[in-house]
Amino acid sequence: MKKTSVLIIGFPSSIAAQTARALCDAGVHVNLLVSKQDAHHGRALRGIDKAKLTLLTGNAEHIDFGLAGDAYMALAQTTRAVLSLMPQAFERDRPSAGVLMRAGQELAEFARTATPPLHVLHLSGIDIRGTGTGLFSERDVCMGQSPPTALSRERLRVERALFQLRDHFATTIVRVGVLVGDGPGLYPFIPLALAEPAFFARLDTRHLHFTPLETLVAFLVHWCQHPVDTGGRALHLLAPDDATLSQRSEFLVREAQRRFPKGIAPDAWARKHCEALGFTARAFWQHNGSNAPVSNAWTDTFCREHGFALAERITVDWAQHVSQLAEKRRPAPPHPKGRQT
Repeated sequence: MKKTSVLIIGFPSSIAAQTARALCDAGVHVNLLVSKQDAHHGRALRGIDKAKLTLLTGNAEHIDFGLAGDAYMALAQTTRAVLSLMPQAFERDRPSAGVLMRAGQELAEFARTATPPLHVLHLSGIDIRGTGTGLFSERDVCMGQSPPTALSRERLRVERALFQLRDHFATTIVRVGVLVGDGPGLYPFIPLALAEPAFFARLDTRHLHFTPLETLVAFLVHWCQHPVDTGGRALHLLAPDDATLSQRSEFLVREAQRRFPKGIAPDAWARKHCEALGFTARAFWQHNGSNAPVSNAWTDTFCREHGFALAERITVDWAQHVSQLAEKRRPAPPHPKGRQT
């Protein structure tokens, strides 16, 4: 039987929902595992072509698809790839040690049952130190997380366990770096772009690179159409060495323009953005052994050359914007009482 679908584990993770939507839009059939307790998050799936999306109601934590034997086998035989986002799905619940590993074992059992070629894409990420300790995304930043954490170390254990089984099925570790595009709105992108200067300063910025969510989706679409035997290798959607400071700056500027289509952004945002890049550059050269770290003068020059141009393109009068918001929030005057009779 021809394999035509992608199985996604990790709902209600925002990445899972957005990836499912994008794959369906690209014509790929998606099977999405949704736990019963997470069914109320179904609004994130509104508008998706139901002919392209199948919801498997089971237990995501234990990778239980809620299917009988024949249906389970049929799912395994028609699945081209499994996108494993299951470590991120339980961040809120603070799972006890071993929960993710048991889920990984169930995932491995499904892979053994399937008819090859089936690829398990365990979505991992190179953290800013380059240690590969887990996914670091816009949503992670929104939730106040930063690697390494106990859960990120548990993710790495799952990744290693799956990788050790590469002789039994085709396991592919897909590293995406900092994944941009899974945040719930506009402003969560800002702390990701700026972060904390002190946080930047003590990190190896050579591994700070950004991957748009669209890049991950394009990779999966290509994977379904043109399966490749990777031999258990780890794939990098963006190599760290390719992420120069200027490329990061260009990406952030493009993303800012996309997220501020009407120019609604404080000019202070542009200045802070450039200051953060200055801190990043300073940390970069210090890490590479430079005896002359980037000075504040260099940062000021960078702001003058790049920040003002950015501000001209994407900013408006912030005071006027705040005034408009205040006007909208002002309570309506009380309705005059009618004349008593």
